[in-house]
Amino acid sequence: HLTTEIKDNCIQGTVTKSTYLGGRVEYEVDTSMGELFAVDHKSAEAIPSGEKVSVEIGTMGIALVGE
Repeated sequence: HLTTEIKDNCIQGTVTKSTYLGGRVEYEVDTSMGELFAVDHKSAEAIPSGEKVSVEIGTMGIALVGE
């Protein structure tokens, strides 16, 4: 989950790309851990590129993809 509310207990990053695809929004987020890819099925509006965000990792729906 991405939020524009900056939270201390989350991964901090900057949205580098956001794409609204009807039923979901896909994001690429630049963080100190590298680039993260996130899918948000709950938002109807995308957070714009350049926006600072907090990334909250859920307990379900996580997939790690190597290079």
